[in-house]
Order: sequence, then C-alpha cells, then structure tokens
Amino acid sequence: MARSRTSSMPRGICLMGPVEGTSAKDALDSINVNVLAIMSLTRLQIAYLRPIGSGYIANFGSVGSWHGGSAFSHYAAAKWAVSGFTESVYEEVKELGINATVIEPGYFRTGFLNSAGDNRKTVSNPLEAEYKGTGVEKARAALNNYNNQQPGDVVKGSKIIVDVLTGSGVAAGKEFPMRVILGRDCMNGIQDKIARTEKLIKEWEDVITSTDYDDVQKA
Repeated sequence: MARSRTSSMPRGICLMGPVEGTSAKDALDSINVNVLAIMSLTRLQIAYLRPIGSGYIANFGSVGSWHGGSAFSHYAAAKWAVSGFTESVYEEVKELGINATVIEPGYFRTGFLNSAGDNRKTVSNPLEAEYKGTGVEKARAALNNYNNQQPGDVVKGSKIIVDVLTGSGVAAGKEFPMRVILGRDCMNGIQDKIARTEKLIKEWEDVITSTDYDDVQKA
C-alpha cells in the first residue's frame, strides 16, 4: 500500500523563562501554536482520511515530551500534550486503517534555538535579576551555548522519518510505531525518566495502593 497520504505539522515555538514572568498572552500563544493548531489539523486529517480507509498522521513531540525543567515549563507542557494527544489518536484511528505517530527528537542542529529566529521566544517579564544564579538563568545560558552544537544530524533524522512513513529503509518489515524517538540524547532522557519513575513507584507503592476500597485491597 502506498503511504503518500501524510501531513506535517505547524512549526512550534519554545517559550523560555520563569513561569512567574509568563503573561497570559505568552502562555496562550504557546498553546495555540504548539498544541491547538496540531489538534485542529489532526481533526481535519482524520475527517479526510477516514473515508479513504488509509493514511498516516505525524505530529512532532520532543525530548521535552518526557521531562520538564527550569525555564521551559510551557514548552514541556505543550510537548507532553502533543504526545499524549497523538497516543490517543493512534489508538482511536488504527481500526480505521489510519496510522498516527508522534516524532520525538532530541536536540538537532537546526535554527530552532537561535535567539534571533522565530521559534525561540522569551517570556514578557524574564525577571533576570530575581532569578540570577538559579536554574532559570543556567538553562538560558545552556541553550545559548548548545545552539549550533546540537548532536542530531537533520539529514539523518529526516531520512528515518521518511523511512517510517513509507515503510521502507530502516522501517521495512517493522510494525508502524506509536512514537519515533530520534537521537541518543532523547533515548537517554527517556530511560532516565523511566528509571526515576520506577524508583518513585517502588518507594511509594504502599501509599499508592492504599487508596483502594478495602474489598478491592483484599481481593
């Protein structure tokens, strides 16, 4: 089956800065572009593809879909939303012959982190003096230093995406994936999140399970 009915998503923005300094408009713009635009476009894609009974939907998440951190809370929130939304769409449309996936890249050497570009935005009130020496300032400096030094090769990553969406190359013979993880840094971040989550569950398991009704606990 030809896999040509595939759509890409709008370009995202990375809103940087402390939550305290984020205006309502900053937050709304971030969610509108990063989340609601994807949800709207996906809805239209499903309506188009459902009568055809085949097709592929690819949304972009991020390594930020898996963990938050100082100065990028709204970006992480948006990417978590996109990944959760696309996982749900994956389950919802698979019986209709439609495949959905969320592409979760690590840091790739694009212009995304360029401060002069359209993708990286600063909150309305960065509160630089108030957050001096904190994780917010360190995150900003780290991104500046990381810009144009990202480990991911865009050409290699793009080829893998094409392979996945066409069922060829490295994806030949593999089941269509719910998520496409790209980059060793993303993989390491996910593995770290899994390990920390398992540790948390183990430490708090007796508390976690204590909220069930008594008859359920005894079953």
